[in-house]
Amino acid sequence: LLVACDQYGVIEDLHIGIGHILTFFLKQRG
Repeated sequence: LLVACDQYGVIEDLHIGIGHILTFFLKQRG
């Protein structure tokens, strides 16, 4: 359970990070 929760947290952080990068990239282009 701890490992699963840890992996989920890492994946969630990764998704949030990608979202921020995409938003920044789109703002730079726009």
